[in-house]
This record gives sequence, C-alpha cells and structure tokens, in this order.
Amino acid sequence: MTLSSYSENVSYHQIEINSNHNNEVDTLVDKLQYKIVSSMTKRTELNIQIKEIAKKTKIPVKFIKWIEKLDFKHLPPMPMRKAFILQYCQAIHEFTVDN
Repeated sequence: MTLSSYSENVSYHQIEINSNHNNEVDTLVDKLQYKIVSSMTKRTELNIQIKEIAKKTKIPVKFIKWIEKLDFKHLPPMPMRKAFILQYCQAIHEFTVDN
C-alpha cells in the first residue's frame, strides 16, 4: 500500500510513533509519514519558511528539518518525538486556515 492511498482524514491524535527498527511496514508510521509529507507540501506551496514554523511551535529548526526528512532517530525520545511532529503538522494546518 502506498502513502497516497491513505485518507487525509487521519486524526493526529490517533497516531502512535513506533520507534522499533523492524523491517515490517507499520501502517501507523506510514500514516504519520503521509501527514508529514502532506504538511511539508502545504508548507512549500504556501511559501512558509521553516523558521516561521519553528517560531510558532518553539521547535528547533534542526528538528523540523529532521521531521521533514522523516529522520526520526535524531529527534528526542517519546513522548517528545510525537509532540514535536504533531505540533509541526498542526502549525502548518493553522497557517493554511489563517491565510
């Protein structure tokens, strides 16, 4: 199943971030990655700078770059990892609603 086949109506709060390193596909992680990619696409379409998201969320720029690269291993451990990712997605959603 590809990321594009997921519904865009997945609630951010229903997503669990699985930090295991198995080769199995975890659909929750896939959904999370889909949301990040969707949010990043919206961010670039609206020309929102990473610094603006960092300022709004208080998430360091380097963490946002890692989130957008789907490189979770450099993020802090759970539950901070999940909180940063959810804040990132929510901040972009708020930018799209406000504009």
